[in-house]
Amino acid sequence: MTDWRDEFPGLCGRVYLNTAAGSCLGRTVAAALQQYTEEKLQGAITPTEMQEVEADCRQRVAAFIGCSAPEIALLSSTTECVNAILYGLPWAAGDNLVVTDLEFPSSIIACLHLGRRLGVEVRLVRHTGGVVTPAALAAHVDDRTRLVVISHVSYRSGYRADLEAAADCAHDHGALLLVDASQSVGAVPLAVGSVDFIAACTRKWLLATHGLAFLYCRQDRIDAVQPFYAGWRGAAAPPTVVDTLDYAFHDDARRFETGLLDYTAVYTLHAALGFLRQVGMPYITERVLELSGRVHGGLTGLGITPLTPRDPRQRAGIVSFETPHYQRLGDALQAAGVQVWYKEGRVRISPHFYNTPADVEACETALAEALAGVGV
Repeated sequence: MTDWRDEFPGLCGRVYLNTAAGSCLGRTVAAALQQYTEEKLQGAITPTEMQEVEADCRQRVAAFIGCSAPEIALLSSTTECVNAILYGLPWAAGDNLVVTDLEFPSSIIACLHLGRRLGVEVRLVRHTGGVVTPAALAAHVDDRTRLVVISHVSYRSGYRADLEAAADCAHDHGALLLVDASQSVGAVPLAVGSVDFIAACTRKWLLATHGLAFLYCRQDRIDAVQPFYAGWRGAAAPPTVVDTLDYAFHDDARRFETGLLDYTAVYTLHAALGFLRQVGMPYITERVLELSGRVHGGLTGLGITPLTPRDPRQRAGIVSFETPHYQRLGDALQAAGVQVWYKEGRVRISPHFYNTPADVEACETALAEALAGVGV
């Protein structure tokens, strides 16, 4: 078995269990960033070369989730992707959309804002013990539902949803399904299956950097979504608009793109996807589930009830728990050299494949001492 930790120098001397907030930077990705910088310094990189890397990056994203390259748009953030779908659908009076309270706040805010602006009813599905079951979701969907918004893996509880069950729930009523995959893609398998739209940033489990996200739009749903924002990248023949004062969008997902991308982020994603392919998703998934299972078991052994399900089919790389002592516990872990996320009444531990059982043990030991310190 290859020791991939040498790829991530930031792991030296500390226990990093916070990939759900952002991954450690790998040497392969850093080299791609440096290459782009050096070529720009020398004036040796051309728009054509950047576009070639972008095109291959789009192909790599598509291959990673099992779709075609024309079904992938490259945007700046998951939030931009979500808004592209929200405002591209043809809403009518009496329509509703369904979203869960396990979503990242940005998605909920975007849904609520759409409701305020267009009069769309926003139905919020409340979780029970960190989980929103397919039955709970279905109870909020009816024939006036136009869109269901869920996370594949919740940033809040670590619950991994059954995407096919969610798609069936939406499609049974003629609705569409938009999935936020930011906390799953790169950690566990993500196949487009029956899902209509997928949005995901690239700086977490995909090991890339800030400033880039991808939007998957199933080809047979392209005509159902009209871009709310428009720019030259989304148009099929932008130069002709000067003479014709007319334009047409691309007949694929590129219609959602507007202006130039952050090419440093494109180069890093291109390199990261190549590296992940080298490591192999079967190994990554096995490792992530093994480590998150250890975290779950360790918390249980300390008398903590995680929000995250124990069943490996319902979790990925996030294990979180609620506690009124989250600030003190998180500060104590930080002081012990264990980096986790602790906000909003929760502590969240998120190992990636580059972590080890020793990292989990160090976290458990530090947490046990912190719990004793607060008298829990």
